[in-house]
Amino acid sequence: MIKVLPPLKPHIPEPPAGKVWHIAPAGHCLWLDDYEYYDQLGRDPLQQAKLWTLPSGKKRVDKLQEILERYPKQKHRRRILCEAARRGDVNLVRCLVETGLRVHPSTDPDQGQDSTQNESESIPDVDEPTVTPVHAAANQGHLSCVKVFIEEAKVEADARDELGCTPLIVAYERPEVVRYLLGQGAEPMIRAIGKEDRATTPSAQYTGPSILDYAASSGKVEVVKMIMEHPSFQSSTDWFTPSIIQRAARGGVEILTLFLEKGGYPLPNSDGKFQVESLSEEQKKVVFDATPVAADQGDLESLKLLLCYNKKAGHDNLSTADIPDEWHKKFIYGLYNSMTTNSPRKFEFLNSIGLKEHESMSLDKLPDGQKINVQRLLEKAVEAGSIECTNLMIEKYGANPDKHRIPPGIRPLFIGALRDTAEMLRYLLENHDIDIHFGNGRHASGPTALWGAINLKSLDSIMVLLQHGGPVDRVDEELRNVKQPTRAILRGTWPSTGSRPMVFLQTEEHAKEYTEWTRQVWQNQNPRYVRLELDVDDNEWLRGLQLRKENGELRETGNGARELNEQEGDSLGSQGAHDVRNLMPPMPTVMDREAELKEDDDLIPEFRPYAIAPGYHDRLTGNPEVY
Repeated sequence: MIKVLPPLKPHIPEPPAGKVWHIAPAGHCLWLDDYEYYDQLGRDPLQQAKLWTLPSGKKRVDKLQEILERYPKQKHRRRILCEAARRGDVNLVRCLVETGLRVHPSTDPDQGQDSTQNESESIPDVDEPTVTPVHAAANQGHLSCVKVFIEEAKVEADARDELGCTPLIVAYERPEVVRYLLGQGAEPMIRAIGKEDRATTPSAQYTGPSILDYAASSGKVEVVKMIMEHPSFQSSTDWFTPSIIQRAARGGVEILTLFLEKGGYPLPNSDGKFQVESLSEEQKKVVFDATPVAADQGDLESLKLLLCYNKKAGHDNLSTADIPDEWHKKFIYGLYNSMTTNSPRKFEFLNSIGLKEHESMSLDKLPDGQKINVQRLLEKAVEAGSIECTNLMIEKYGANPDKHRIPPGIRPLFIGALRDTAEMLRYLLENHDIDIHFGNGRHASGPTALWGAINLKSLDSIMVLLQHGGPVDRVDEELRNVKQPTRAILRGTWPSTGSRPMVFLQTEEHAKEYTEWTRQVWQNQNPRYVRLELDVDDNEWLRGLQLRKENGELRETGNGARELNEQEGDSLGSQGAHDVRNLMPPMPTVMDREAELKEDDDLIPEFRPYAIAPGYHDRLTGNPEVY
């Protein structure tokens, strides 16, 4: 059975003993920020020592003790502690606490400043309010680390970070941490710094969100109930604000019902009817403002509950006349978000109203006869891996699973490959007639779904696409009939002018020169290949791999046709500044995923030089990734 593995780790050269690397033309911007802590590659002390690659806790502690000998300053040790807390390494956390380090910094930016601190070249050892280890541990749910901070380091349970948040507030998604902190005396009614709060505002008067606000928005029923059972909540009325109902409208009907009941709102009688007339004017305003929030981000039951307070509309047989103008956009957003959350019932309910989406909702024009862009809805469902909604869009509303809009010029299969929704790809390929050769983006010979999956390391999707034909541009003949466990390289090439992005399937030996080259380019953490482990069981799909169609077969004609490649587009000339095809990128991608792949958290960050010399990025000559 095929295994798809990420690329080999980069080879980061080590300088001779007692020396450091100098990076030309410019070192990493982090080095410029603190040259004592970071090296010119941007690595922190833990990355420089490759501590996170060590397999055992004892070895990591031993390595940490070596590191601490070179980093005596409190601010540097606190950064190391914060990283250990974020990762939940309790052995490292305890080791650092036992050094006597003051775990929590002062959140006063002026505290500890020394007027003589710039007389030497040394980095001032002053507190950094942004580095709060206990908050890092609480937010990530690392209870064992939180216990060390509270019980051994004696950090206050209500210690605040620079935003005024306590560990309890940032732990709103971690019930076990919330329970522990409440048991340690954490105050649940504390608020963070609000937008209107000034620097002189006392912390007790902050107006920002509390843990209750965050837990309500995220649907954490267990956390909300814990807070509501606390004596501080039961003796306070400050928690009830108009915004808390809006937040609860996002979190699900159970949470919304809890807050409405606690806030004195009438709930359905035994016959299911509401005493709407008992609502105050203020309550009516709160419900009115919360209803579009539920339509946009809440579940169907929350929306219906809030609509029942609207005496005119209720929630049965709604029409466009029942929807105020202020609600319109949020209701349209709700149609699209139904695809993201795989909520076909909510979609059907909202769609039955008959609202028409606004012009700025989609890049392409709304098709004739449609009030909502069905094809784009399908793309949203595919992106989220929402198979029920995908099936609904195709079977009931006529969306085409093998069609692209102009713009953006990408098909559902490509979208699913970029987001690694592997089961969605399997559904599309096994239930619909999908062209796996289609070129996505600006040009007709653009990248295939397989190329996009390789680029963004969508490992599960790569496996599905290979098992359904690929396609590839070249395949080593030795891989057409595997007789024993074999390693291979699946790589994508970046197109040069006049060419197209290609996919090569090569034996490990054949691709060795290429993979070794990529390991030397430590500035690029996302080389365009993956490793495959193959066995005799893979021969069936290996023999079924398709070679990608020639350019002549990919060429498009008719209205909205794309040029074959960049060179052809240049020769034909521009169609004008308002040509919608100009909105289509030649190599579509997902920027947040690209950003994740640009660094190796264990070894080295994304390389961001503090200055860039002319021509620094012009490094294509001799680059084997360009074909």
